[in-house]
Amino acid sequence: MSAYKKIAIAGATGTLGPFIVNALLDAGFEVTALSRTGRTNTQDRGTGKATGTLPSTVKSAQVDYDSQDSLVKALQGQEVVVSNLPNYESQPSLIDAAIKAGVKRFIPSEFGSNVSGNKNNAALPVFKDGKVAIQKYLKEREDQISYTLIVNGFFLDWGLEAGIVVDFKGNRPVKVFDGGNGKHSLSTRSDIGKAVAGALLHPEETRNRAVYIYSATVSQNEILDIARKVKPGFEPQVQHVTTDQVLKDSYAGLEKGGESVGPAMLGFILTSCFSDDGYGNDWSEYSDNKLLGIKELSKPDLEKLVAQNA
Repeated sequence: MSAYKKIAIAGATGTLGPFIVNALLDAGFEVTALSRTGRTNTQDRGTGKATGTLPSTVKSAQVDYDSQDSLVKALQGQEVVVSNLPNYESQPSLIDAAIKAGVKRFIPSEFGSNVSGNKNNAALPVFKDGKVAIQKYLKEREDQISYTLIVNGFFLDWGLEAGIVVDFKGNRPVKVFDGGNGKHSLSTRSDIGKAVAGALLHPEETRNRAVYIYSATVSQNEILDIARKVKPGFEPQVQHVTTDQVLKDSYAGLEKGGESVGPAMLGFILTSCFSDDGYGNDWSEYSDNKLLGIKELSKPDLEKLVAQNA
């Protein structure tokens, strides 16, 4: 049984947040969603538009992320803070407030590539000033608050929906790295949510370390073949690339600045998730799936997931 009961989540909406919230509720945790002062947890951070309501059992606390007093007050009585904040600059103050409030465990906004266990990923600009810095910040304070890092690879279901893994609408070609035969560990958002809950149900086994999960470990070519199978006559647009080429283009875009920064950062992320050249993105042999209650997708289930987006 978990030593924790009360969980606060920063970033309860958006692409991943609702999946974490639902998994925590399903596991029996009491969840409080933090929202910025003046905005509800049903509004998008950037646009302010409605994103749907959270379950009625979720409590809400408005906070000013620029105020330590506001954060500490909101976190009083909480045992765990889960951060799903897209802005890494807000996390150090959230960690400090969690320590002052007596929070026991912090789960940072990791949720992606193998940054903690791979030096090539850690050196990428998209990670080194964000995730790497936060990992260091937590490591330096592990005597005051424990932490768990969730490593899950690319969001498989979202990547299908967004046309990044396979674009059934033909809006853009899929970048296939280094021939497309390398195996990569990918996760659905529902499994990522389960991993968060599972880590908190096993606090000692997941203390002060990264946990690795996956829903499927497949190659890009295997996914493309599944797409052809579930949609007869469909031929995906493909752009064959090398890791060196994508990195060169991404660094050039970063140096150019402006509108080129976004595509450059996506290039770094795709490299970390799909490159077959030393980025450590297959952890199926040493995953924490069993500990955290994650079941690997069977081939029929993977085909069904792909077909849902065809």
